[in-house]
Amino acid sequence: MAGVAIPFVQDRFDNRIYINQYEDFGFPTPIYCGGKNCQARVTHVIGHKRRGKLVPSIFRLFQNIDHAKHCGFKAFGNYEIESKVGISDVESALFAGEMLFRINILNDSEMAKVKIKEDIFADSTPEDTVKREYKNRGKMPCYVKQCGDLVTLYLHGKMNPAKRELLEIKVNSNVTTWKDFFFGIGQYRYFQYKLAKENYANAAIDVKFKRKIFAGVIDEFEYLECKPKYYNGRKILPIIRVSKKLKLPYIDFDKQFLIYGRFRLRTSDEQRVSNDINAIEFMTSLVHLKQLGEIPSA
Repeated sequence: MAGVAIPFVQDRFDNRIYINQYEDFGFPTPIYCGGKNCQARVTHVIGHKRRGKLVPSIFRLFQNIDHAKHCGFKAFGNYEIESKVGISDVESALFAGEMLFRINILNDSEMAKVKIKEDIFADSTPEDTVKREYKNRGKMPCYVKQCGDLVTLYLHGKMNPAKRELLEIKVNSNVTTWKDFFFGIGQYRYFQYKLAKENYANAAIDVKFKRKIFAGVIDEFEYLECKPKYYNGRKILPIIRVSKKLKLPYIDFDKQFLIYGRFRLRTSDEQRVSNDINAIEFMTSLVHLKQLGEIPSA
């Protein structure tokens, strides 16, 4: 496996694109190494988490492709890295009886930190890169890489109540149980108490979107208002703030979705998204479609 740090690439129109500009250029493909006279085919790997650490987006060589002989980004050395393996998909891991799952989806605050790392990398071309040999050592819990995988885990817990106390979710270094990570509409009141106590919580919420509020109505962001839970006459509901750079696909307002993120209660200083000024709103930001997964109808 080639671990080559490529700070910039070229598209088919010879535009030079640094790692922190790739999204702004519309995720072009094909792309090629930007090293002088190289033109090795390259792929883009989106920012992610690995063993609890944030890894910024990178450009990486296609499999079995190498740089031109004199490319400045050609790998040198032969460093060996120990790597633990695990079952790669949630369904297979559940079938194998695994009970601990690691979240590998970035929330909004983590994505912001990744972007900072990308900006720093784009401004500092590496002096050397390495070719890394990965050696498998031990076993890691299954990684949950997108919200569609979380949907599988969520439905498994709903259909197997006896396992809910045994299933565990690990976000960075924090481990929580299934019931303290997944929240349906019946648990919105409990989730409100949790946020009031902890301020922030990484969680996956079962929602049904009620309406879309366009940018300029509340502030410069678009919002998705979700179906509320009524408690003692007051509405408790999730509010989804949409990243300015995220292009939402068509959303079917008749379907259920699971959304993962870092949630907080909206404060009294913030304008209500709901038409009810007494509504209790908890919010996360949607920065990537991996945070959103459709829940199949029964």
